[in-house]
Amino acid sequence: MKPVAIIIFINNKDEVLMQMKDKNSSKLFSGRWTLPEGSLINGELSGDLVKGIIEDNFLDAKTFTFFKKYTYVDKVKNEYELFVFIRKIHLDLLKITLYEGEKIDYKTLKEIELISTPEIILKIIKEYFNTREAIRV
Repeated sequence: MKPVAIIIFINNKDEVLMQMKDKNSSKLFSGRWTLPEGSLINGELSGDLVKGIIEDNFLDAKTFTFFKKYTYVDKVKNEYELFVFIRKIHLDLLKITLYEGEKIDYKTLKEIELISTPEIILKIIKEYFNTREAIRV
């Protein structure tokens, strides 16, 4: 299984940073709105968007909170281990250089439910919000 790190970036309005992947890409979730992600290679993160956000904002990966691990199998039977992390931070989208994907934007949960998002990504986001609400009660 290929390990992939997925980051849920949450801003101060409870919106989630989403990335529209390139349509003509062979990468995971191409042509859809998804969470920023990168490959995990020997424990190191690779992936232009996530690495760029971390480096441009001087973030320490140790400040990310591990949320959950998921298993995902794509249409052609490639297997992935999705390691999901959370980071509360308000990022200025105008200051983020987009090296891959078509665009990025903050979305509310209701907006995410209406856009073209892979089922596994929608499940991850809903579980995050449901878990968070359960903790508050």
